[in-house]
Amino acid sequence: WLLVCRCEEQTDAAATEAIVSGLKQEIVSQLSKFKEIVVMVSAPYDGDASTSPPRFILAGSVSLSVDTFLLRVRLISRSDGSVLWADSYDGRMKVADLVGAQADIARNVSTSLAQTYGVIFQADANLHVDNPPEDWAAYSCTLSFYAYRVELSPEARASVRSCLEK
Repeated sequence: WLLVCRCEEQTDAAATEAIVSGLKQEIVSQLSKFKEIVVMVSAPYDGDASTSPPRFILAGSVSLSVDTFLLRVRLISRSDGSVLWADSYDGRMKVADLVGAQADIARNVSTSLAQTYGVIFQADANLHVDNPPEDWAAYSCTLSFYAYRVELSPEARASVRSCLEK
């Protein structure tokens, strides 16, 4: 689960609301394309047992100047509050430039976080397994597959495939 929060407005300007809203919508749209990621736009309330709380929170802030904007974004692990990833983006305030910049920023954020070996995958890979599998051979094959996906080496492909087929 990934909760996408509304960006904080660092500047009191009429245009800030539109920029903040547009950025959030674009980021949610791009992240939702990744089937492995469940995107939330509002946190479940404390008494709701049907929905588990988000594991990650995407938060940010927007500052405006006369001609430009600056967006700072960070991915936070909800379990310990650590910042797993952060980046900043800037753009021009002209409407045509702003719309294009929002789409580019959303694509960059979503691929950085949700791609196969992105930040979220790396965070999951670092989790300690509390319930180890009973079949170590199958587990070993699965790990070799993930190692193969990083390098995509033709030499390793045949052995990994053979192991997984067994």
